[in-house]
Amino acid sequence: MVESAKQELQTIPLKDVHSKTIAFVEKINTHLDASELDSEVETELRVERVHRKKRMAGELAFNDIPENPLDRFRIYVFCRVIDQITISIDKRFSVNRDIIRDTAFLDPRRFKEIVENSLLNLLEKYDNVNFLATLELLEKHNKTLQFHLEEVSLRQKQGTRILMFSFAGIIDHESDHELEAPKSPVPSNISYETLSRNFQLADICEFLKSGIEHIIEDEVTKRFDAAELPSWNLLSRTNINYTSVQFISFRLTMIWVLGFLVRYLIFLPVRVTILTIGLGFLLASMSILPLIPNVNLRFWLCKWVTLLSFRIISRGLSIVVNFHNRENMAKGGGICVANHTSPIDAFILGCDRNYALIGQMQSGIMGTVQKSLLKAQDHIFFERSELKDRLLVVNRMREHVEDSRKNPILIFPEGTCINNTSVMMFKKGSFEVGGVIYPVAIKYDAIFGNPFWNSAKESMLLYIVNMVTSWAIVCDVWYLPAAEKLPGEDAVQFANRVKKDIARQGGLVDMSWDGGLKREAVPPKFLQEQQKILANKIN
Repeated sequence: MVESAKQELQTIPLKDVHSKTIAFVEKINTHLDASELDSEVETELRVERVHRKKRMAGELAFNDIPENPLDRFRIYVFCRVIDQITISIDKRFSVNRDIIRDTAFLDPRRFKEIVENSLLNLLEKYDNVNFLATLELLEKHNKTLQFHLEEVSLRQKQGTRILMFSFAGIIDHESDHELEAPKSPVPSNISYETLSRNFQLADICEFLKSGIEHIIEDEVTKRFDAAELPSWNLLSRTNINYTSVQFISFRLTMIWVLGFLVRYLIFLPVRVTILTIGLGFLLASMSILPLIPNVNLRFWLCKWVTLLSFRIISRGLSIVVNFHNRENMAKGGGICVANHTSPIDAFILGCDRNYALIGQMQSGIMGTVQKSLLKAQDHIFFERSELKDRLLVVNRMREHVEDSRKNPILIFPEGTCINNTSVMMFKKGSFEVGGVIYPVAIKYDAIFGNPFWNSAKESMLLYIVNMVTSWAIVCDVWYLPAAEKLPGEDAVQFANRVKKDIARQGGLVDMSWDGGLKREAVPPKFLQEQQKILANKIN
């Protein structure tokens, strides 16, 4: 049905649409003249817009003329409709703009209370111009409406529900708008007849707006996909294929091909060699060091071997790190918490000091590295699905933080990889153990390469290939001041406070949603909360 509608739109000439629009406007003006209303709809359309577009950063803008008839219909006709509405509001209703925003005046039941019956009979003669005539009558009876507006304000102060409408903010993701529950709950003894009698069609507008916003682009699921870049960076990895869809010019295509050859013929073999050396050195060292009988010597060698191995691996993965505020670095016996974007987060922080890693046991290359690290150091890896292991993790964490000689624990409380645009809910487990929390904010620069790993769409091997063929993986690491639980503060409040500090420092969006929604369905408790809010809102 949609495709047939598109095909039909493509057959409509723009001139016919223009002529039919003029005929409709003239018909409306004829009705307005006959009704003796001092008004006239504009017949001259605005000057046609010239669309300016930049193909890529640094180039001059050029005129962009859509060739597809469907695009012309959407752009030109709809823009003219918007211009016509703007003219009407600016030239004829500027004085009463605040009054018109109150949709209560457009409700026929309220309109009968403030306008005499003779004028209502006049409206019934013109079925096609009821809306325009209604607006004209609103302007003509300004004094009556102002009196009614004062009455509306008085009712608002008395607590009577009056619905107000705003033309602005149809879709506003910046405010992260969510439905809020009112303070007064729905009476439990209210009848269905009473609820139906008090219901108005406009009551659902807020829910329609919220639903449409989330259908177009919700604030949660897009955090689990690679963020799109606002400009092209010669990689085209986070956009659609350049050569087949985004072809712009022969010159840019040759630049892209040259960059492709450099990344795959020069960077790839060199970085794979460095990465292989680093992994081989780490695996071999972790197998030999446990054989050393002297505990102090073994601990000292493990410290420097791990630092050296992580730094070699980071060079092989093209990682460039800028550390800030090293005086706030985690100390022994503490817990270091950070936002999570990629498995390489642990390698990045491990380039600066040793940590006791804690997390889910992986398979493949990462699993091999985890098993080798367990041979020589005190790391904690567990299976997410096994409850006994998780209880064991909590007990081992408590024992670990009590010994200041041990390396600080490194944990990512989000529990999953987020695309480095936001920080999602921190699990409270690591904040219940006790000890000092050392927050760390990690922010990547996606212009040179995207480090986000979507485990549902790509394997670890493909992810590594994407990183070693990027120009670079550039990131900034901020060590934040140590945090401790305040008196009267529970684990959830403590976790939210630390999460807020990390989001503020890294320039990330602070979100309260659980990152577990990446793999699981919405828990029933979230649905029940939204149902309660809905029930309270319609009261």
